[in-house]
Amino acid sequence: TFELHYAARSREECPFFQEIGARYGEQSRFYFSSEQERLTPGSMADFSMGTHLYFCGPAAMVSQFREAALAYGYPGGSI
Repeated sequence: TFELHYAARSREECPFFQEIGARYGEQSRFYFSSEQERLTPGSMADFSMGTHLYFCGPAAMVSQFREAALAYGYPGGSI
């Protein structure tokens, strides 16, 4: 199983928004800053331990999310 958390400025600037939503609707969560929705490191606090995390984005964001995941107790090998 998986969950996809995807952040973009808007639906129009979100590559594959329609395709992902159509194929993986319930497994997908989108965050659009133009709609005042932000993906934050706090979103990882509720995941089950043993979950693997993959981050893609600007280096500063990836670093911030990695540090938060480690602080939440995710093993480095799962990140």
